[in-house]
Amino acid sequence: MIVYTPPRAPTTIPVIDLSGSFSTDPGDRKEIAWEIHKACRETGFFYVSNHRVPQALIDAQFACARRFFDLPLEQKTAMHMRQSPAAAGYAPMEGQILDSQDAASEQAPPDLKESLYIAMELPDDHPWAMKRIRSYGHNQWPAALPGFREQTLAYQAAMRELGNHVFAMLALSLELVCVGAIFQKDPQVLIAWARQGNDSLAALKGKPIMISANARANYWQFLRVKFGYTDDQIRPYTFSMAPFLADKAAIMQGYLTNEPFKLEKSGASIVVHLLAASGYSSYANVIETSWKLVNEKPDLVQRFVNATIEGHCSYLYGDPGPGNALIKKDNPDMPDENIAYAIATLKQHGIVDSGDSEKLGIGAMIDARWKEFHSTMVEAGVYAPDLDVSRAYTTRFVNKKHGMQMKSGRS
Repeated sequence: MIVYTPPRAPTTIPVIDLSGSFSTDPGDRKEIAWEIHKACRETGFFYVSNHRVPQALIDAQFACARRFFDLPLEQKTAMHMRQSPAAAGYAPMEGQILDSQDAASEQAPPDLKESLYIAMELPDDHPWAMKRIRSYGHNQWPAALPGFREQTLAYQAAMRELGNHVFAMLALSLELVCVGAIFQKDPQVLIAWARQGNDSLAALKGKPIMISANARANYWQFLRVKFGYTDDQIRPYTFSMAPFLADKAAIMQGYLTNEPFKLEKSGASIVVHLLAASGYSSYANVIETSWKLVNEKPDLVQRFVNATIEGHCSYLYGDPGPGNALIKKDNPDMPDENIAYAIATLKQHGIVDSGDSEKLGIGAMIDARWKEFHSTMVEAGVYAPDLDVSRAYTTRFVNKKHGMQMKSGRS
């Protein structure tokens, strides 16, 4: 158990050395996790060192920034953020004012800075882009600066990977535990064009593959161990299908229920490799909470798990209409045929209900699967061999055949 001490007024901003957070030793990782936890509670800010973002990449991004801000004003204002649905682009000097939380206070003076905002680049048909969520979707790029987009996206991907790593450390400090696995198979896929010699995962070894920053810490490690992939194959994945559609040698990550449907609708002839079909044993869409809640309010946890199981049984084997209505409410532009494809695909490949869940109920978990995944990550150098994987999960709330009576009319 981690003992928390109430904070005092901070006098400095801490600098946290992340070296130990990359260790396979759970003690080293937990020590850094708690340093981050304390900094968030006590100071609200912290610096990091030894973060593994290459200095050359950082220097190149500063050089990129200088090149952009040295452009003539008319070229920069042509990229004004008002023109972007994602509010991505240029904000001129004195173009922004710090908002006050006090309506009665005097308005702050304009900011003496100019800025360039870069969104998480998404295709126009992505749900977040279609909803015009700030910082997700359309970017504007300076035509006069070749290589600016590629460098900036590479830097953004590195920063996102670092941010995800810090979040993982925060999660570790919260002492979370998995209490159910709704997906028996991870729906992660790699997609390639058909008839390009990419008919197996083994055939993709040595070839450029577009993957997200998140992927590097999980399924990419499996691919390294199982098929000998190397990090020099990695290319940034920006959640846009345009680069794939423009290049028949391209390979990209995807989600079994989404990208294959959209690519085929675009006329692409593709091959889809489901990682779970080649031995990637990770559970997915897991239910997590804290050990504290498990120990203090187990009835609450059980009711949440049961309700989640019942919801998935109803959606897959009963009437998906109510669920689809909620999906459409949140994303009115989601085509009905895309939803139908997703449901059919989940069933066809046994993503939610297959193997152990057919005997123990949706949400099932078994020790052997957790140990198998741990062994793969040990071989990849991600986890230590003596890591106590039993602290990562509990089967206390699943494997009770809950909801199986709802499957009598399964189709």
